[in-house]
Amino acid sequence: MSSAGNAGQIIYKAFTPTLKMALCILSGFVTTKAGMLSPSATKGISLITMNLCLPCLIFGSMVSAFTPQNIAAFGPLVLVAVMYEILGLLCAWVVREIAWVPKDFRWGILVMGVVSNWGNLPTAVVQTMAKEAPFDPAVDVDLGVAYIAIFVLVMNTTFFGLGFHKLCAWDFTDDHAAEDMLPFKQRWRARFERLQRLLGRRKQPRTADAEIAIADEAADEAADHVSATLEVPLERVDYRPAAESIATSVTRVGTQRGDAESKRTKPRKRSFTSRMEATPRILATAPLDSQATTAAESVQLTSDKGYTSGSVYTRGYGAEPVAATAAGAPRRARKWAAALLKEIKNTPPPTWAVAVGLPCSLVSPLKALLTDVPGWTGSRMPNAPDGNPPLHFILETAIFLGAIAVPMALVLLGVSFARLTVPSRWRDLPLTAITLMTLAKMVLIPVFSVFVVQAMQKNTGLFPPEDKIRTFVAILLSGTPAAANQLVITQIYNPAGTAHTLASFLLLQYSLMFIFSTALAAIALYIVAS
Repeated sequence: MSSAGNAGQIIYKAFTPTLKMALCILSGFVTTKAGMLSPSATKGISLITMNLCLPCLIFGSMVSAFTPQNIAAFGPLVLVAVMYEILGLLCAWVVREIAWVPKDFRWGILVMGVVSNWGNLPTAVVQTMAKEAPFDPAVDVDLGVAYIAIFVLVMNTTFFGLGFHKLCAWDFTDDHAAEDMLPFKQRWRARFERLQRLLGRRKQPRTADAEIAIADEAADEAADHVSATLEVPLERVDYRPAAESIATSVTRVGTQRGDAESKRTKPRKRSFTSRMEATPRILATAPLDSQATTAAESVQLTSDKGYTSGSVYTRGYGAEPVAATAAGAPRRARKWAAALLKEIKNTPPPTWAVAVGLPCSLVSPLKALLTDVPGWTGSRMPNAPDGNPPLHFILETAIFLGAIAVPMALVLLGVSFARLTVPSRWRDLPLTAITLMTLAKMVLIPVFSVFVVQAMQKNTGLFPPEDKIRTFVAILLSGTPAAANQLVITQIYNPAGTAHTLASFLLLQYSLMFIFSTALAAIALYIVAS
């Protein structure tokens, strides 16, 4: 067959799963617009899908596919997943520095760079493409889903386990509302001057006139820059208070060295650790569709007690009051136990599925209870009367329930798009930031992954050529859009219950997904087939 025929086959194979995803998303969009799915109904469906069906899919795939021989893929895939998260964070930071980002998304854009949709979208592609050559349908379908579960584990650990989702709340706190409002040039000039003063290389301006002069200059340059390049109506954005705040803070750092006040550390509200501690945690089981979530429900979804719906966004970051107890401070062991219990309660079910699936996949006696294991089944582990392993019905049930996870998650994604609201005027959107962020997640990171994975395949044993599905998954998951869970978390943390800016970013990414994902899948298929 000619090379053109091979290229046509590859493109068609890559386009088919993308079309299947598009139809599922479209069905959710249409049924919602037609009024056939109420918010309460979709909320219940999302909870069932996330907390029951998806864990069953992960568990069934891992037990069926993982063996002591191919578990070696766990380390390389974790390495690649972390690498994608770090690269996404750097890209988001660069976009925030060089382009205008609304003040309700200056921290959320960093979250978007890190977390990606590593669940339903790539699973749908793998389940379709792994059924045909050059893959082995008998093994690679389940193995591909199991490999994707490793990425899901890394994403959940970062987003929920490490508390990265809390950054979504920082866009709505009073002490962050005016941060980073100056354009690129003024921000970095202030930072450079502060660095110089900290290093003792520049004399401190000591008069109030000098502080006002710096503030006025920064404000004027900010207004000129925004008016000339960003085309943002100046009457809607007041840059002078931000300029005064930043210029004043820059001027006062390191002054009055002989004064005891200048020797104090930064206020607690400026500490990253204290911000994370003061921001309430959202349960990892938050529904995918939260449009109907009320303020009271938002409080119930937080795991930290003692917060009201208003305190989520406006509370100070000062010292927390400590309740006095008769026994004094609790012992360290009790603190660790309480912290461990808290983390266990907030661990999402998909992560539990991975934690349970790994030993059941690798420990022969446990695996022999569920599925056939050479040397154990029928001999050291007697079969049930039906000729199957004793607990084979558990594995069958998990696979049966897991089969509906991916299509229902795609339908719910269409439901979320049907209920999104974005600004009606194009000039109100941060078009430059939206475009750059989309190109970073859908083009830049995938191109980087193609070269890196191919280099690992040739120079290391991390991606052996015979394990085609491992290489395919590693490349495919580099170009997925941002995670839809961020939409839920942002709506919960926002007092208004909306996420309009985030929605505008998501809409472009998911709209172009059908083009970029098809191209990336075709490239990955070509690499593993060659």
